[in-house]
Amino acid sequence: MIAAASHWRLHVLVLLTTFVLFPLFGLASKPLLSPLVTPTLYAGVLFLCTLPSTVQSSIAFTACMN
Repeated sequence: MIAAASHWRLHVLVLLTTFVLFPLFGLASKPLLSPLVTPTLYAGVLFLCTLPSTVQSSIAFTACMN
């Protein structure tokens, strides 16, 4: 665990990508998707952009419990 914790830059990169970059991509895609999809479908796309962070957190918490 100490060796893994020493790779803090990698952990920060993964966290920022998952929790910041993916949701920002979802928000930034609204002008492109608005003419093509309904507001409900766009909400689904935005949900999928935030889903990886939710799933990743669930997997991490489950792995810690085992």
